[in-house]
Amino acid sequence: MKKLIFLFLAFILAISTYSREEKTVKIHITANFNLSDVVELVPGSGWYIPASGSYSGHVTHLGVLDQMNSNYTLNSWIVGIETVTQFSSGEMTRANGESLFFTAVAVFQRADHSGICTVTVNGGTGRYEDATGIVIITGYLDPPAMYHWTGEGTISY
Repeated sequence: MKKLIFLFLAFILAISTYSREEKTVKIHITANFNLSDVVELVPGSGWYIPASGSYSGHVTHLGVLDQMNSNYTLNSWIVGIETVTQFSSGEMTRANGESLFFTAVAVFQRADHSGICTVTVNGGTGRYEDATGIVIITGYLDPPAMYHWTGEGTISY
């Protein structure tokens, strides 16, 4: 009976010490896009959105992004009178190959190209396999297709 109680207590101790880490993530990202893969929102408007591209920059707890494997895909957009809203998805990959997967909703002001983006982290690879969280980033679009972002949020993994 003592052996069974000891094993039970060892099991309880083992599962009680497991917890997801919650980290505050600080982001500085420059998003570089292939200009041959941009979409002009309204013909003649000069407003372009990259249909896909890659990221470079630094993300706390990821480090310097692996630009070859940190990708972005534009899923859809809405053009308003004063704003452009874009919906995208992608992944941010660190040098060792571990990635965070995300979806994002960005709203840009048409007048000055400033924007705010809500990034929802929804999984990944390696230690980020079950990652979740929200990161709010702000920045601007330097036409035709260079984004400059900084932000902060919290992820759990």
